[in-house]
Amino acid sequence: MRKSKSPPSVLGPALLPLGCLALWQGAAMVLRHPLFPTPMEALLSGRDCWPSLSAHMLASLARLLGGLALALLAGLPLGLLLGLSQRADRCLSGLFYLSGPLPKAALLPLLLLAFGVGDSSKIALIFLVLFFPLTLGMRDAVREIPPVFYAPYDAAGLGFFPKLRDVTLPACLPALFTALRNGLTAGVSILFLAETYGTQLGMGFFIMDMWIRLDYAKMLLGIALFGGLGFLLCRLTDLLEARLIHS
Repeated sequence: MRKSKSPPSVLGPALLPLGCLALWQGAAMVLRHPLFPTPMEALLSGRDCWPSLSAHMLASLARLLGGLALALLAGLPLGLLLGLSQRADRCLSGLFYLSGPLPKAALLPLLLLAFGVGDSSKIALIFLVLFFPLTLGMRDAVREIPPVFYAPYDAAGLGFFPKLRDVTLPACLPALFTALRNGLTAGVSILFLAETYGTQLGMGFFIMDMWIRLDYAKMLLGIALFGGLGFLLCRLTDLLEARLIHS
């Protein structure tokens, strides 16, 4: 029975990208317009720029992972603190509710002034996009843990760290991965905007550069690869969640 169910579980996540490629191919065949090449034409257009295109992809990936790492390092401990301490939550929740809904793209000019036009400003923007949902998601997950789960540890006289290791962190993992997926989706979108300013490296720069050059095949190739990068990161998040939670 397991062998008969394994192919759909493997192929399922790839069905949507394959369906998008099929729609792209069909639309290109119907329109037959030079401004809308087929997927194969877009792929073949990158033959002369694969080394530079790889550098653009790696630069975008490094910025995204750098912002993600900083958001996890700062957001997870703070989310735990807010969930476990009502006093800390009362003091800091107002700041989160004020700055959380603020459009992070509006902060890009300030970040460029503060950190310059290099990688630091892009990583800082990704950090801000991911930090708030990760922190608040962690806080809410900690609050939803029933106190009865801690009762055996209290009865045994066990301290904070055993309860954190055995109850709090495992219970928070589903909410953490949900916030992580949502944050990665938003992070890829905002990274495109950030890479159109003050840089000549990154998928955002590549896509806009090809648009200015009227090279629409390479532009669509860049869009497809950038979307594929976001899809791959979200899929890896799903696999990690399944490994940690459902194993």
